[in-house]
Amino acid sequence: MPITVWIDQPSEREIDRPHFHLYGWFTSSVAREDVQLTLNGSIVPVSIYRRADIEAAYPELWARGFSGFVWLSDFATSGTLTLAAYVGGRQALRKEYPIRPQALQESVLQTQFKAAKRVWLNKHLKCTVCGTPLVVDGDKEIVCRRCLTAFPTVAGCPNLIPPESRAVREIEFGGNVCSHGYDNDVLKIVQEVKARGGMVLDCGAGYRSAVDENIVTTEVTPFPSTDLLAINQILPFQDNTFDAVLSLHVLEHVSNPFACAQELVRVTKPGGVVFAVTPMIVPEHGYPHHFFNPTIEGLKSLFSGIAQVETTYVPVLGHPMNGLRSILDLYLWSLPEALKGRFKTMTVEELLAGTLEESIRTDIAVRVSEEGVRRLAANYAIRVRKNA
Repeated sequence: MPITVWIDQPSEREIDRPHFHLYGWFTSSVAREDVQLTLNGSIVPVSIYRRADIEAAYPELWARGFSGFVWLSDFATSGTLTLAAYVGGRQALRKEYPIRPQALQESVLQTQFKAAKRVWLNKHLKCTVCGTPLVVDGDKEIVCRRCLTAFPTVAGCPNLIPPESRAVREIEFGGNVCSHGYDNDVLKIVQEVKARGGMVLDCGAGYRSAVDENIVTTEVTPFPSTDLLAINQILPFQDNTFDAVLSLHVLEHVSNPFACAQELVRVTKPGGVVFAVTPMIVPEHGYPHHFFNPTIEGLKSLFSGIAQVETTYVPVLGHPMNGLRSILDLYLWSLPEALKGRFKTMTVEELLAGTLEESIRTDIAVRVSEEGVRRLAANYAIRVRKNA
């Protein structure tokens, strides 16, 4: 019963970050999902999910991906980090990583930042079921004193997602991790707020490489950098809490962006700033799902009547070249290996030659993968029938 386990990340020879994403894949001759990972003997919670790339590479085998997130200081105090993988209780992999001392120091410092934010947050939370301000006692579980709803702690993060939404498939983790830095426009907002001792909400922050003591982050998955688990449609904060609110590449991933926009404004202090960025011409991408790509007029309509729109513009990384490159990159990825070389050498003139009907019939179009067609489609269609 051959079993292969591969670690994609960390790929470095040395651990040089305070926290990191641990992920990889395994194959087996029979169906199974009983993989377990440990660091220095302690179990690392991981999600198991399908990976189309591994399934395509090993069609004759059972293949799955795994993913987890690690605070370095939770598993080590110095020296070496030993990673072991077990499948069916049998060790299938063992790797050792030297730890850079600065990474451990930074892990401890960032943990202190999170603890300080938790103290501040405890004064500004509200129940996402009945709306009552929450009284926080301890670090384990928060219970609303009015409706008695219990909000547990998951991986160190209070889970303020309403109970009826916690099991909704819309927020399940499927292996997709959004991680990006702040551009100069965002950094300017953050620096202005920090200069006057205020607080910023990064709503749907994804996985951040560093923890900032003045930036509260929410997500539906407990990344190391996440302060609270929350959904954008019902934010767990009292009115007028934050000096500025960020929604960076998030509104396209929620099923009701109008409700989310209302919540972003509600938790912002009077005179505070809400800064939102959404895509328009990009392939479909799920973190964990993708619903809407608004135009500028669509983005403005989300805030119509609830906030004053000061300006709309195309940010530096929103240049049309971004959309063009992302579409071409995904199209190339969606082609079989035998056609990738020819696609990369085609000129723009060749791609635009002939009619649309003729181009759709070429092998470069016919042999695009089913997933590629879905994620790059120029149009979608839907047919529904009203309930009797």
